[in-house]
Amino acid sequence: MPQFAPIKAARCTAFILISTLEVLLRFKMVVGIAFGTLAACFIIVAEWFANTRSDKTDLRKPVPLYLMGAVAYGVAGALYASSIMERIPLLGFTAATSLPASVLLSVSYWKNPGRPRVSRLILGQLSYLFPSAITASGSKSTS
Repeated sequence: MPQFAPIKAARCTAFILISTLEVLLRFKMVVGIAFGTLAACFIIVAEWFANTRSDKTDLRKPVPLYLMGAVAYGVAGALYASSIMERIPLLGFTAATSLPASVLLSVSYWKNPGRPRVSRLILGQLSYLFPSAITASGSKSTS
């Protein structure tokens, strides 16, 4: 039995490295979602709760955070999906495909702010926030 110890150690090390990579990619995806959600919250406050024109202008400035979050989420999501493609439920693809639409909505809002665009942006944000959360909770039970 002692001759199998190095093989078991190698398997364990490979498992730890793979698990660590997946954890890091998931973390980067969560950071991307957090940036997008933070920018969406600033936009909501700017359109519905800000009293003065200067407050609205100041609260609209973090909209590029949405784009930064989308890039972080997209890059990490692509790498993560390629590593666990066989375990991704269909709902995970919903999150991935709704992200570009949300980015386009944020750019549209950035160029021409207004409440109708904010409403669409919020729906876009929720369309990739909820499937990501459901996919993450589902992947914990299958891992």
